[in-house]
Amino acid sequence: MPASAAGAMPEAVAHRQAATGTRSRPAAAYSDRSTVDVLNASAGGSHIYSAPGGDSVYREATGYDGTAVLVADGEFDMDSVVCLQRALTDAQADGAITVRLNVSGVTFADSSFLHAVLRARQGLDRLTLIGPLPDHLHQLLDLTGTAPLLPVEP
Repeated sequence: MPASAAGAMPEAVAHRQAATGTRSRPAAAYSDRSTVDVLNASAGGSHIYSAPGGDSVYREATGYDGTAVLVADGEFDMDSVVCLQRALTDAQADGAITVRLNVSGVTFADSSFLHAVLRARQGLDRLTLIGPLPDHLHQLLDLTGTAPLLPVEP
C-alpha cells in the first residue's frame, strides 16, 4: 500500500467515527485470544487466523475504501469460532467499515458463528456473506430469522 494511501485511511475512519458517533471495538474485545495462532501471510498485511482444530480465517489487508475480505474455512463452533472473532475484530481495528466474508468453505456453523458475525456487523457499515452459501448456513439463517440482516452475494 502506498504511503499516501496508508495515511488517508485512518483519517477517513476517524471522520466516519466522528460523524456517526461510533468507535471500533478494541482488539481486546475477546478474552480467549491466546487460543488463536495468527500468521502474517505476506508483507502486504494479510493474516491467517487458525484455531486449534485446524479451522481458519484468512484476512486480506483492508483496502483503501475500508473494505476487508475474509475467507472462513472449516467448522465453527464455540471452541473454534475465536479465530473468526479475532479476524473480524482485527479488521475493524485496521479501519474496515465493510466486511465481505466468504463462507463457501464453512463445513459447519452453529449459533456461536452466527453470534460472532452479528456482533461484528454492529460495528460496521455493511457485512456481506459471499457464497455459494452452504445449505447448513441457509438453514441457520432461516431458522433464526437473521437472513434479512446478512446480504449474500454469489
